[in-house]
Amino acid sequence: MKLSIIVPVYNVKDYLPKCVDSILSQSFGDFELILVNDKSPDDSGDICRSYATSDKRVVYVEREVNGGLSAARNSGLKVAKGDIVTFIDSDDYIAEGTFEAVMDAFTADVDIVEYPIFVEYGATSEYILQSALSGVGSAWSDWISAKGYFHCYACNKFFRRSLWNNINFPIGKAFEDVFTIPYLFRKARHSVAVKEGMYYYCCRQGSISRNYTAGYLSDFVKAELMLFEELKASKADKVSLDEYFIILCNWQAQLLKVGGDYLLPCWNVNLAGVLRSNLDKKIKIKSVLYFLLGKHYCRILSKYIRF
Repeated sequence: MKLSIIVPVYNVKDYLPKCVDSILSQSFGDFELILVNDKSPDDSGDICRSYATSDKRVVYVEREVNGGLSAARNSGLKVAKGDIVTFIDSDDYIAEGTFEAVMDAFTADVDIVEYPIFVEYGATSEYILQSALSGVGSAWSDWISAKGYFHCYACNKFFRRSLWNNINFPIGKAFEDVFTIPYLFRKARHSVAVKEGMYYYCCRQGSISRNYTAGYLSDFVKAELMLFEELKASKADKVSLDEYFIILCNWQAQLLKVGGDYLLPCWNVNLAGVLRSNLDKKIKIKSVLYFLLGKHYCRILSKYIRF
């Protein structure tokens, strides 16, 4: 099977070579690397053209206008010829042997393969996230059981190309992965996780994920609420829904802190069930506070929460 790697490029001349070199040096060689220049004002375009000239596996796409991450990824999807697609941000990179390990995990009925990700690499908050996908049951039920909704990253997953028929990243939205990943797991037959390989999600000042403005946080909360409704419709267990909602309260508090609106619906926490569960102690304490204070909990939390 052929692999398509889509890398959106914008203002990353200092990071792009490390990203591209980590891809071109992979032991698995049957791939095309699609570099999508999203009208970058720096020398990133020249770097892309140089790689395309020197390596026939590199495809260079130049957008006429800057459209953002979603638009750049969608442009890559339009020209992708591989049976499998994945996305790598241009300021991140991957470990040696990653492609081979992930591609080997695809069988006839597997549509998504997830691999480890080093989150916030280079920051004091860095940590390695190993997927809890079991490969048992449908991809959607497995994703819910593994609580995959807590880490809706597109970058540490390989997807069968056919899943993207009629699905695109939303234009003009921040946290585009949260709007998109759940629907791919809905369509997928089966998903599995591998322990080999590594995606290095690097911490960089000025990246979109660190711009905590009202607009960005509002997009995130709205996306998470859409996912929350999907989980409710799928009859996820009540304790998991309560845990999800309490964590969502943290984001709502951050949104209030920067002047955004209150977006959460009313929700009845099953306090007895939460307290009997094996959830983290902090979640239990926050559940008690929400149970007592309702939406006032988020407003009070917003006065003390830090970014």
